[in-house]
Amino acid sequence: MLHYRTVGEGRPLVIVHGLFGSGDNWLTLAGKFPGWKVYLPDLRNHGSSPWYDSFRLSDLADDLKNFAQDRKLSPCPWIGHSLGGKAVMELALTFPDSVSGIAVLDMAPRASAPRYQGFVPTLRALDLDRIASRTEAQAQLQTQIPDSMTLLFLLKSLTNEPGYPSRLRWKLNLESLDRNYAEIWKEIAGNRSWEGPALFLRGGASDFFRPEDEEPAKRLFPASRFEVIAGAGHWLHAEKPAEVLAVLNTWLKEVR
Repeated sequence: MLHYRTVGEGRPLVIVHGLFGSGDNWLTLAGKFPGWKVYLPDLRNHGSSPWYDSFRLSDLADDLKNFAQDRKLSPCPWIGHSLGGKAVMELALTFPDSVSGIAVLDMAPRASAPRYQGFVPTLRALDLDRIASRTEAQAQLQTQIPDSMTLLFLLKSLTNEPGYPSRLRWKLNLESLDRNYAEIWKEIAGNRSWEGPALFLRGGASDFFRPEDEEPAKRLFPASRFEVIAGAGHWLHAEKPAEVLAVLNTWLKEVR
């Protein structure tokens, strides 16, 4: 059963985080969807959700379907960023009764070469028995992961072992992520479609979703529309939150 938080009151809306993240990444923005009760689940092998050996897109879609079913949310709108966007696409195509609309943030349905491939081995190599704080971890990792914003984001998943405040553990199942890493970069399988409202919102400075990705997206989601947040990168909701919220709240008014 996926761990989750809720923010707000109203109709149900589910937001799914990306790779290496958790539902907490959306806590600040979740309160800015008036009229919606926002559910923020942690994907398997992330955050406080259970760990599993398997980590495929089909697994994520199964988990999300069961999450919505158990809480009687279906059908409802879903928003997913990056890997969360891929999971939401798979959910709509596999379990259409779970979904009334999807908004995919900066992720295309195509296959791509794995990104951030060195992160998991780097995090696994960190000897947690020899450090006592995130600050120490940051000092050890900053040569391998020099981008400070990325490193701080990854370190959000480093936490204290319950009952042992000086002992650290990862809230990421790094072994499973390492073993299944190539799976999450595969394309969304074709020869199927979902006719409901689908918004693809991309960062203008990102190459995760390119203009040429619109046609394949439309084959899977014929009612797709496409919008761009100018100047934003892959983390468009963190870089330009007001612009992203404006687009999403307008879109939600059209989703039943």
